[in-house]
Amino acid sequence: MVLRIAFLLLGVALIFAAPATVIATTLVASDFSVNDEGWRVGTLFSNTDATIVPFYLTLNNGVIETAGLTPFLAFEAPAKFRGDESAAYGGSLEFDVRIAPFLTQPGDRPLVVISDGTTFLQFRATTPPLFVFVSFDVPLLASAGWQLANGSGAPGPPATEAQLQAVLGSLKWLRVEADWNSDPIAPDDIATDLDNVRLVSAVGVPEPASIYLMAVGFLIVGVGGTAVRRHRAYVRGRVSGKRRVMPVLLRRAAHGTRRCAHDRAFGGLTRIIGDGTVGRRPTHRAGFRFGFRRQTGR
Repeated sequence: MVLRIAFLLLGVALIFAAPATVIATTLVASDFSVNDEGWRVGTLFSNTDATIVPFYLTLNNGVIETAGLTPFLAFEAPAKFRGDESAAYGGSLEFDVRIAPFLTQPGDRPLVVISDGTTFLQFRATTPPLFVFVSFDVPLLASAGWQLANGSGAPGPPATEAQLQAVLGSLKWLRVEADWNSDPIAPDDIATDLDNVRLVSAVGVPEPASIYLMAVGFLIVGVGGTAVRRHRAYVRGRVSGKRRVMPVLLRRAAHGTRRCAHDRAFGGLTRIIGDGTVGRRPTHRAGFRFGFRRQTGR
């Protein structure tokens, strides 16, 4: 029994020891390994679709690039990133950016702008380091810092979760900042590269190792539980069996004792009342009366 309980405890320990790490579920992605995948260049707060085709570079296994003098220059996502992206709420928008300007303007600015065609929401970030790819992971929760945008690039009031959900549910534009120098008196010819864009859901899938450990744990718990239940059933069966068998044995023993006493009594009467010969002993079923008549001849 102790071994069975230890078996159960081992299974429970394996279940709780399984890593909680999950593999994020990618809803849509662009890695630019072949071409620009339909991305275009426009401006962050425009009410029309972007039309400028970005430069496609084969470096870093494929990236897109833009440069220009347009304020609020931005990369605009293609149709596969649009529509109902409600599943992304609570997840994140991930991408890599590299900037290589002659001069940057420090401070924070809109990094991402999304819109359903009516409401514009922005997520701000500080200027990244120069000449290296920097990975951004933008949480798709309003409480993470999303703001209502008025088109000026200035900070806006906090967005609500309902507003963010509404925009993601009917996403028309998703744009990533490509202009990291908005100073009107400074050169604005900035090269910005974009790579590895992913829209990730909030629900993840456990890693294979976690699934394996949990499966083994549940298997051990199941086997151990079955063994314990069988052991308990066996013990109950033995106890209930004894309860059924013992009364029968006791009744048989008592019956045998009474029968022996009965036979001895009739035997004594036969020898006393009879003609001195030993008569047949009465059967148990015959009873005292019939046996007595048989022996005495009455």
